[in-house]
Amino acid sequence: MIRILELRDLARTEPGDRYDTREFHNVLLTSGSVPLGILEYLAKQYMEKRACHHLEHDS
Repeated sequence: MIRILELRDLARTEPGDRYDTREFHNVLLTSGSVPLGILEYLAKQYMEKRACHHLEHDS
């Protein structure tokens, strides 16, 4: 549980003001029951996607 909260906090800082709690939770919850390593991977993918999206709109 603590690691998921850490990932959420990290996701909040990565894309800046574009963070969406519902979207982040949806990414993790729709994956079902998976090992923590997979959740971390999914969370990092979400952050990378948001960061790329942020860069595209700032250009």
